[in-house]
Amino acid sequence: MDLRKYGKRIPEDKNPLRRIGECLNVSLHGYEVSAINTGVPHAVIFVDSLDDPELMKEAPKIRYDGIFPIGTNVNFVKVNSGDEITIRTYERGVEGETFSCGTGSVACAAIAHRLGQDRNMVKVNTKGGELRIILTDDAAYMEGQAQRVFDGTI
Repeated sequence: MDLRKYGKRIPEDKNPLRRIGECLNVSLHGYEVSAINTGVPHAVIFVDSLDDPELMKEAPKIRYDGIFPIGTNVNFVKVNSGDEITIRTYERGVEGETFSCGTGSVACAAIAHRLGQDRNMVKVNTKGGELRIILTDDAAYMEGQAQRVFDGTI
């Protein structure tokens, strides 16, 4: 299915489980991309390995693609098991990789669930730690640790 006809709706649809089936398996810059909005737009890409140093070099091409009218965060996902994934996120605004992204974790868990993971609770490993995403028919919930990583004064 051609995502371009749905592209303008992706940033506007705040329900992470609505319209997800319309946005799967779209080829973009050499990747199969799923698009979803969990408060902000996310592109979700499943890969065999997260160790590839090129991933974060490729992310800006997708982040700035015209299909995303206000840009998108880009998430690379490795499936570890039926209820566990590991992700790396390139975040718009930061314009680089972040240790963790809550909306990205929810986006990746929701897409993974829709693509066949058999559990409604998904363990998401990020560079910043572990999150648990619980998916229901009409909502997504996130559990995990919060840590201060920076203090500053302006």
